[in-house]
Formats: sequence, structure tokens, C-alpha cells
Amino acid sequence: MKNVLNHHAYLIIGEKESGEEVISNIFKETEIETTQDPDVFVFDYERMYLEDAQALVAMENKSPVSLDFKYITLHIGSIVWEAQNALLKLFEDPGRTKFFIVSESKSLFLPTLLSRFEIIETPKKENTKRGGKKFLDASIAERLKMISSLLEEISEGKKSRRDARALLLDLRTSLKGIDPKKQSSVLHALKYASDTSSSLKLLLESIALSI
Repeated sequence: MKNVLNHHAYLIIGEKESGEEVISNIFKETEIETTQDPDVFVFDYERMYLEDAQALVAMENKSPVSLDFKYITLHIGSIVWEAQNALLKLFEDPGRTKFFIVSESKSLFLPTLLSRFEIIETPKKENTKRGGKKFLDASIAERLKMISSLLEEISEGKKSRRDARALLLDLRTSLKGIDPKKQSSVLHALKYASDTSSSLKLLLESIALSI
């Protein structure tokens, strides 16, 4: 089996689908068969907490069953600082585990944790379904209607807070180099969008009125 994974932890910046594509290509290059393998794991965290990080530390301490390494993919929408601190030692001195962390923004992570990663940025794709440009071009009434529709889908389980973050991320990209003040407002909302204690309705409506 070829081994092109020289690092222990890879941070893949991009959408979930793009990250999965990168990881799939890595597995093909390394000739690792991932189907139902007991050493391949995938976890999806809307928001990663301390107990999630502690569970990973416990898992990392176990030896692989059939492969040379365990391969753990983490899709992270957001992560609390306590969890990041718990992961510092894990990513600094890992055992027989390779980690793939997929997230849409480096800004979620502490600089000390970022320094443990090899960073891979996926190409940005034109994505009309998120509608950042459409949102900017819409009237306030139309924006509020878009927000109401998104919140309804989230409450029905068809979408999640990650989709709200995706809209904000797309807005941030659309505003880059155009209006720093408005972009700053979006960045402020992004900090709280994944926090389940914050009101998405208030955050998004505030953005609709201020940009």
C-alpha cells in the first residue's frame, strides 16, 4: 500500500462535499479500502464540545484493528475553545491515527491548534443555492422572507444552523473588498451563528437590516 500521508492531521477548508471529495481522493491514492473498515471513522459535529474531544482522545488510545493507522474524519461546523484545548495534545503527539478535519473556515480554530494541522484549501465553487449575492441584491422585505423560509426549514429538520452559517459565509465572500464595515457585521454574526444559545432569527434579521 502506498503511503502519501506524511502528516498526522489535515485541515480541509471548504464545503462538506468538497472535503469528502478530497478525502476520497487521498484514500484512493493510498489504496485504502474504506468500505466498512473498522479503522475508518466519520463524525459530524454541528458544534463540537469538550466531551466530544475527550471521546476522540479515548478512541485515539486504542490500536487499529486491520490497518496500519486509524483514519478519523471530523466535519466541524463550530468548536468550543475547551474542546480545542483538549485536542491540542492529541494533534501534537498522535499515535497510530490520521485525522481529517473538514470545516468552512480557519477562523473557527485557535492559532495554537491551527499550527498542528497541514492545511488544504479546496477551490471555491460558484454556489447559487446559498444565495449570498441574491440576498444582497434583494429588498429588505425579500431578505426577511428568505430568512423566514430558511428558519422554517431548520425548525423542520430539513436544514441546520450550518446552512445559516453557509449563508453568512457566502455573504462575507460577496462583500470582500467591497464594504469592510458590512463585512465586519457579517463576521460578528458568524461568531454566534453556531451557538445554540443565540437566536438565529435575531442574528439574520440584524444582518438583513444592516448590510
